[in-house]
Amino acid sequence: MSKNKIFQALAKNYNQKRALDKTSFQQTIGELAKQLEHAKTVLDLGCGAGRILIPLAHLFPKTEFFAFDISGEMLEGLKKSSLKDNLKNITLIEGDFNQEDWLDRLPKRGFGGIIVLQVIHFFKDQKMAAVNLEKIVLPGGKLIIASTTHEQFKRLPYCLAFPEIMQVELNRTPDINQLLKLYKNLGFQFKGSAHIKAKRDFQNKKEIKRWLMARPFSALSLISDRLFLEGVRHFLAKYSGEVVVDEFTIFTLVKSDHK
Repeated sequence: MSKNKIFQALAKNYNQKRALDKTSFQQTIGELAKQLEHAKTVLDLGCGAGRILIPLAHLFPKTEFFAFDISGEMLEGLKKSSLKDNLKNITLIEGDFNQEDWLDRLPKRGFGGIIVLQVIHFFKDQKMAAVNLEKIVLPGGKLIIASTTHEQFKRLPYCLAFPEIMQVELNRTPDINQLLKLYKNLGFQFKGSAHIKAKRDFQNKKEIKRWLMARPFSALSLISDRLFLEGVRHFLAKYSGEVVVDEFTIFTLVKSDHK
């Protein structure tokens, strides 16, 4: 299945499918707000339907936010939310960051902050992506990468229930130590990390099944229906009540004022 079809499928009710629980959502927004409070321009790369961007735009009404995503459906959802909330500080940009000309779609002045939230694994060429991001982060600006580490994948319930998905996630997600080394070589300094664990309290097995059948993770669209249904059965047999549905780490990097 193509990337565009995956994102089109995820676009409907995306905020609900990938919703964080109240505690993890507050932790995520709090960490991002702490890092971005002095940025005048912020790019949310792979913004989706704006579940993170909308609250930040409320918190920082004087900051210019640029919402970049490959999915027109996702951006349409973000547009509706921003209009509903009367937000004037969000600019929508549709594009594919794996295309050579994607930087041309962005304002030339650069960004004081860039958010890459759970999309780093969609970069086809991590080195080229890092080079491009270094070009558009202002000196002293922050690059915030949120990603599930390999160790976290190995204990996530949905990966344990779907062994094929475990392998997909490990194969497509860069090792964080190698990634941090790559950005360090480009002039970024590692400034810290915050660990986020999202949980969901399911009332019964039927509720869990409804959640799984919506394929809330993009990787679940990459396996056959047979393997998917087999994984659903494994998940239902093992998990109930409060379940860890997501886990990731927010890494903050600062671009040096000089190389």
